[in-house]
Amino acid sequence: MRSMTAPPSAPARGFGLIEALIALVVLSVGAFGLARLNARLLQEIAPARVEAEAMQLAQTHFALARFHVSSGTCTLADESSMAPAGESSEYQVLRRSNLAAASQPSSLGIEVKVCWSRADDEPCAWDRAGPNEVVLKSLISCDGLLGR
Repeated sequence: MRSMTAPPSAPARGFGLIEALIALVVLSVGAFGLARLNARLLQEIAPARVEAEAMQLAQTHFALARFHVSSGTCTLADESSMAPAGESSEYQVLRRSNLAAASQPSSLGIEVKVCWSRADDEPCAWDRAGPNEVVLKSLISCDGLLGR
């Protein structure tokens, strides 16, 4: 006697291909989303990089001013200069000094302002504050230098 069992059902033709296509679409959407996120992050990071370059430039000019004051009398000439262009901006450095108030007679006040801009922006000036600038201010002690 022969048993009457049903033959095993064959898998539906093309079902694996449909699964692979759906997986490919899902991966493509995810990869596209990551690419857009990466582009946006790069746009957000660029201004921070320019500001960090400007801050480093201001700190360098400040250190040079301190060195100049500590190696001579308690005076420092005002200065305006262009700095080498960074990756995406051009920097202008302004430095000014003034004798401190009567409460601090043996110190020199120093300010360093670094502005960054593109070619169509106005030049950097002390009397005009702008959104693209870093300003460092400090007092440098002149004890021992005033008698030289």
